[in-house]
Amino acid sequence: MPEQGEVYDYDFGPQRDSRQEGPRPAVIVQTDLLNQVAGYGLTILVPVSTKGRNSPSHVRLEPSVENGLAAVSYAKCEQIFTVPIGGLSSRRGRLSRDQIFAVKQALRAVLAL
Repeated sequence: MPEQGEVYDYDFGPQRDSRQEGPRPAVIVQTDLLNQVAGYGLTILVPVSTKGRNSPSHVRLEPSVENGLAAVSYAKCEQIFTVPIGGLSSRRGRLSRDQIFAVKQALRAVLAL
């Protein structure tokens, strides 16, 4: 079962608009309370891209052995996807506590929570 803050590869497929597309890393943002429910086959994630901007919804992620990212990347917290857990491919790693906190802060800003 995936856990909040883990980085997995996920194929977002083709898109016809400005949403992220194709295979790329993604951060699990769904609470572990739901991630651990037996028989619940969905999780919520945000895509990660090497392109980002100075935006309250983009969280800069420095690459590390822990998170499995190879280059400076950005969690795009305005692009929230609910996806089937079975669609997750390889697990890259896990964000640091500070990175997870920053992603949660960006989600709060995006959703006005």
